[in-house]
Order: sequence, then structure tokens, then C-alpha cells
Amino acid sequence: MNQDALCPVYRKWLYKNVHSARLHRTEMLQQAQGLCKKRDFHAASSVCSCAYEIAKVILLTPFDTEQDQSHIRQDYFTYVTLCIYLAGIFERTGNVIQSRELLSDCKKQLLALLPLHAVQPQNCEVISKLLHVLEQAENQSTYSVNTNYMH
Repeated sequence: MNQDALCPVYRKWLYKNVHSARLHRTEMLQQAQGLCKKRDFHAASSVCSCAYEIAKVILLTPFDTEQDQSHIRQDYFTYVTLCIYLAGIFERTGNVIQSRELLSDCKKQLLALLPLHAVQPQNCEVISKLLHVLEQAENQSTYSVNTNYMH
């Protein structure tokens, strides 16, 4: 996955402003969905790549174990959903290898972050279920880009 989808200054700002990062992620996703509806999959892949990278920055932001964990679980869900959505766009544009690499990288990221949630069994359960979903996605030959998938 292209780590340069976000410039370093913007990445740092997102890291320090998680609430705003979530809003930006949603805006980018909506823009990508609109482009998919217009069947402009190449532009959608660029925009969705940014949304995916924002989702990754959010996951890597330190969290307080005392804070509301539902936001964290939602962030993981959104990260994996964006990954699968983006993988579908890549497949739609003929980038099958990039699609497979994205799914594999996403799975590795979840596995790396899983130990951070050892004291939060609900988070571990959600991450484990998402890993299973990614396994299923990796085993599929193609993905359909359903523009209603993220609603």
C-alpha cells in the first residue's frame, strides 16, 4: 500500500486531532463512494486510499484504556471495511495484486495491534472477528464494489 497517500504534516495533524481525523475519513469515504457511483474507479481508488490511510493513522493513535471503547471498536471496523472496499476498487481497475497486498497488509496490521487490547476483551473479540472477515475476503476471487456497503 502506498504510504505516501498523506503528506507527513497532514499525517501528524491527524494523529494529534483524532476527532477531526474521523470526520476527514468519513468525508473522503463519501467522496470515494460518489466517484464509484459515477464509475470513476481510478479517481475513487485515490480518494479511498487516502481514507484508508487516515483510518490507519487513527488506529495508531495512542488511546486511553479508560475512554469509551466503542469508538475504538468502530475505528477498527471502519479500517477493515475501508480495506475491503478499496480492495474491491483495485480489483475493478485490474489491480488484483495490489488488492491482495492490501488485504494482507491490513491483516498484519490488526495482528500487530491485537496485543495492545489485551485488557479489553471486547476489543480483542472484535479484532478477531475482523481478522476472520479479512481471511474470507482474501479467499474470494473478486469483490463487488457496492456503493451502499459503507452505509
